Order: sequence, then C-alpha cells, then structure tokens
Amino acid sequence: MEEALGSMDKRVTTAVNEELLKPFTAEEIMQALKQMHLLKSPGPDGMPPIFYQKHCLCNVLYKLASKTIANRLKPLLDILIPPSQSAFVPGHLITDSVLVAYELNHQLKLKNRGKKGCVSLKLDISKAYDRVEWSFLERALGRLGFHPHFMALIMSCVSTISFSFL
Repeated sequence: MEEALGSMDKRVTTAVNEELLKPFTAEEIMQALKQMHLLKSPGPDGMPPIFYQKHCLCNVLYKLASKTIANRLKPLLDILIPPSQSAFVPGHLITDSVLVAYELNHQLKLKNRGKKGCVSLKLDISKAYDRVEWSFLERALGRLGFHPHFMALIMSCVSTISFSFL
C-alpha cells in the first residue's frame, strides 16, 4: 500500500479545499435532486425515488448527498485523474484500453530479442467496488491533499451506510 501511495502527489490546494468545505447551498441540493432519475431504482429494494417522496427517504437522501458531493468534485476531475485513464471518464472510451492491450500483446509476440522474461496478464476484478480497501481510499484522499472533513464526508458515503426504521 505504501508503494502505491508514495507515488501520489498532493493535487488539491488550500483554495480548492475551502471551496469543497463550504456549506451546501439550496441550489446545489436542488441541482442534485434534478439530476436524479425519478424512475430509476436507487437500491436493492427496487423502488424508484418517486415512490419514496411521501413514504421513506432513506435511499433518496443518501443518493442526494452523494450526488451533491460528486457535483462538487466534478470540476477537479482533470486535476485528479491522469490523462492515461480511459475508463469512467466523460469523453474517454474504455475500448481505448482494449486497443492498447491488444497492441502490447501483438508487439510482445513479434519481439525477436529479449523474449525471456516477457509476460502479459489479463486481470478482471469482478465486483471491484465490494473489494475496495476503504483505508486505502481514505489514505489516498489524504495524499491527494483533501481536507480531513471532506474526506470524512466521502468516507461516510462509501463505508458507513446504514438505515433505521422507527
């Protein structure tokens, strides 16, 4: 873990942290609410947000909070995500990575000298979200320079979801 974290540089400035830590405005919350798909299922219960408007807001409130935080982070994506990242970035295609992998394997097959020690691995992590080491995520956010309070907001969204029925 230390090896991976050691290569990460601080990218979030004090000014950016100040913007991230401002109280959420009514406009930001309304924007996030409008971005939610009212007929899309937010969780394992299979019920869309529109159903919960008068009944229960557990899943909807969680989605609203996480969407508001995500909207605050959007302007930082160019700073935080390296240009080589091709998956899950607007304007980038995951197929770009497939083409690079294909070309790499092709070059390895054609290589005449130094074949000894060449290896190519295909890794596919199913349900990767379920396998995330939350302590690594938290430490990575710290290395990038996020303020501890904002890190706590993110960590509360990804690691401590629970619901109570009164």
